[in-house]
Amino acid sequence: MGFLEKVAKAISQNEENKASLDGVMDILMLEWGDIERHLDFTKNSLNECFNELQTREEGLKAVEESIQRRTEDFKLKKLRVDREFNKMEGKERFLNGVLKKVEMETRKFGVIQDSLEVKLKDIASREQHLVDFYGLVQSQLERKENDLKSREKDLERKEKLLVYKEEFVLAREQEDILKMKKPNAENELGRIKEELDQKSLILNKREEDLDLKARILEEQLMEFGLRKKTLERCEDNLLANKKELERQVNVFSEQEQTLQKLENDLKSKVIDLEGRENRLLAAEKDLQRRSIVLEGREPKLFAGEKDLKRRKTEIDTREETVQSKENELDSKDKMLKTWSRRLRSRENVVKAKEDKLSSVEQAVERSQSELVLKRNILEEYEKQIEGYKAEILNLCSEFVSFENPPYPSVQGSAPPNPSQFKYVQNMVLDLDGKDCPRRHKRTFAPGKNEGEIHSSDSDEMADADSVQHRCVGDKRTEVTRVYSRRSSKDQSKAWCDH
Repeated sequence: MGFLEKVAKAISQNEENKASLDGVMDILMLEWGDIERHLDFTKNSLNECFNELQTREEGLKAVEESIQRRTEDFKLKKLRVDREFNKMEGKERFLNGVLKKVEMETRKFGVIQDSLEVKLKDIASREQHLVDFYGLVQSQLERKENDLKSREKDLERKEKLLVYKEEFVLAREQEDILKMKKPNAENELGRIKEELDQKSLILNKREEDLDLKARILEEQLMEFGLRKKTLERCEDNLLANKKELERQVNVFSEQEQTLQKLENDLKSKVIDLEGRENRLLAAEKDLQRRSIVLEGREPKLFAGEKDLKRRKTEIDTREETVQSKENELDSKDKMLKTWSRRLRSRENVVKAKEDKLSSVEQAVERSQSELVLKRNILEEYEKQIEGYKAEILNLCSEFVSFENPPYPSVQGSAPPNPSQFKYVQNMVLDLDGKDCPRRHKRTFAPGKNEGEIHSSDSDEMADADSVQHRCVGDKRTEVTRVYSRRSSKDQSKAWCDH
């Protein structure tokens, strides 16, 4: 009886163990299905994470390529800026030399100013004297012109008489031919021809004198034009230097500005006075010439006046050409002013480009630092994913160990502890409750700040969270479901066969 009781107890205990093993196997199957679903979900999320990481890597590569291109462009722009900077340094050296020259000129300016004051007083006295002399000469010329006009009228009247006499002589000559007075008429005609030849020689000599005087006047006009051009060129150079100095150096004091104004005023006064002096000298010479010419050209005033008018027109044309040249010089001065303004604007543009390049450098540096931070964040995410992978693999290995138990038979071995399955279940639930890598996912658009997140990523995060909560809820409900169990015999047989 004792042996049978022991056998009955062993059988009952074996049945209890089988029942508990069936329950554990059912729970294990449920947990294994949950684990498979969770593994599928994690696998899909990991694949999505890998795809997203690949897309991010491609985006980062594109950003790196764009940064390389920008750095190359930046290097080229930097070389251009260096060349412009070297040019500006050369200009600064040139301006320093010009400043030194200007300082020397300002030192000389005091001495020149004193001498100019003396010259101005002398020129003013000479100008007054010349004005008085010019008035006297003008009155004399007017008086002589009136006399010459009266003489011209007499000469015209005499010329008409001579023409009438010539016609009369021709008629008389014809009559004398008829009256056999040919020798006397020929003598008279020869005498008239000799007088005309002498007058033509005198006229030729006077024309040669006029040509010489005209050449002298042309030479004087050329000298005047050269002096005027040199003065204008000097004035243009001074104005250009002044503008260049005003553009590059804003350090001149008010005294230097007043000195420059005085210098310009004095130069203009000197040029004006020299022009007046030259005009007065030319007028004086012209008056002397006209007085000499008028005194020597009384017999042939009409022809001389025509020549004078012609030469006067030539002088007027030359004056017009000189005036046109002055206008051309004024236009060139305006062009130089416009060029100086364009150079100023170009220098401002170069400065703006330098500022822009510095800002671009700072932006590139910031983008590089942001890329480094993004890489660090991605590495951290990869480490987290690797940790999740290791945990999942450990769980899979543990469940495989449960599926292939180490004990050879059911009898004589301790049954599996339900606390182990509970621990595994808690680990799975904790793993489900943990933040998925997709919840930590942030997509950074190239060229934007680190904190900017796309709306699509936030939507995907919300979808992942909802799916995860649904999975956890399904697991908790599936644990409480009643599945159709296999019979204890089939389970024990399957267990023993296994």
